[in-house]
Amino acid sequence: MRFQLIGGSFFADGDDTDRSPPWMEGLQHISQAPPVRLSYWDYLDRRTASQTASIAAVKRGAKNPSLAFMLPAASVVPFVTHVLATPEAFAGIWLIEVFPMITARFAQPLQKMPAADVSCRVRLHRRTSADTMHDPQAMLAANQTLVTRLPATGGKVYPPYAPVLSQEQWQQHYGPATWQRFAAAKKLFDPNNVLTPGAGIFQAAL
Repeated sequence: MRFQLIGGSFFADGDDTDRSPPWMEGLQHISQAPPVRLSYWDYLDRRTASQTASIAAVKRGAKNPSLAFMLPAASVVPFVTHVLATPEAFAGIWLIEVFPMITARFAQPLQKMPAADVSCRVRLHRRTSADTMHDPQAMLAANQTLVTRLPATGGKVYPPYAPVLSQEQWQQHYGPATWQRFAAAKKLFDPNNVLTPGAGIFQAAL
């Protein structure tokens, strides 16, 4: 099965736009397309087209248990290399996206980021298809297993695209200070657990 690994960086000027991101070194890819220069608006528009295609595939019956997480820049190559080299972890992947971000720009308390100057958002796109027929349950299990590797790498899950986690995992993700504030706010403003109950973050506590 062929898949794409998309890497990108954003620059304020054009001085460095002809260089590939340094984290791509050592991934042993077979071919590499030349860098594409896009404005941020054009990038967002291209992402919209990609997401529209994914939604159409899901409507045709394909399953799409994707996983997104944040890694310190130094952990990207070892983690992605592990995914590529491990059949169970690689099940159903057709696209891998890696985008570097300046960690300090993310200051919202519930958006947990790695303790690194530069973090990378990694998204593993998985999909069933007529020619591969990967088992959706195997893909979900792969996501669960990869999530358990994140703490050792300094990584953090991205909650909208995280698998079902235990309350202990959520507490580890948010850390003691943020968890206490988050749990207190949940109990005060949503004591009946009406808002997004599916994640089950507070079920044991409330």
